[in-house]
Formats: sequence, C-alpha cells, structure tokens
Amino acid sequence: MLAVRSFMLGVRSSELAVNNIILAVGRFMLLAHSSISAVNNIMLAVNSSDHVADSSVFAVHCAGPCVSLVK
Repeated sequence: MLAVRSFMLGVRSSELAVNNIILAVGRFMLLAHSSISAVNNIMLAVNSSDHVADSSVFAVHCAGPCVSLVK
C-alpha cells in the first residue's frame, strides 16, 4: 500500500513539474509578445513623427508660393 502511495505521489510530482514547464513557456511567449508589441509601438511612433515632418515640409513648400502671391 505504501509503495502505491509513493508511486502516486511521484506521478503527481511529475504532473506538477510538467505544469510548471507549461506555465514557464506560456510566460516566455507572453513576454516575447509584449516585446514585439513594444517594438511595434516604437515603430508606429517613428512613422508618425516622420509623417508629421513630411506634413510640415509640405506645408512650408505650399506656403512659399502663397506668401509670394500676397506680396
């Protein structure tokens, strides 16, 4: 009877170890996803600032002839 209980405890310990491995893999994947999201957010910010710079240049370019006409 004691041998059966010891065997069952060993099986249970193995199940817990596998569950811990699965949780660790899940946490790693979540961390990787968060890192990718952070990089994507940085890239979006860079692209947005690039568009703002392009818009500013375009506005200055368009304003030049308008200022000349007003004179």
